[in-house]
Amino acid sequence: MLKGDVGMTPPPPVIRDLFRTNVRVLWRCDDNGEYILTTSWENVCNALLESR
Repeated sequence: MLKGDVGMTPPPPVIRDLFRTNVRVLWRCDDNGEYILTTSWENVCNALLESR
């Protein structure tokens, strides 16, 4: 998981490769600076199980 904004224009090669292959959990930051999970908890659990 990456907390905070990731500059994607142009993305650093390491971040670009991670996003293409390993992104399973997505967060977004609302207007109040709070992070909101935009991925289902099922996807979060599956990502954790698959990473082992």
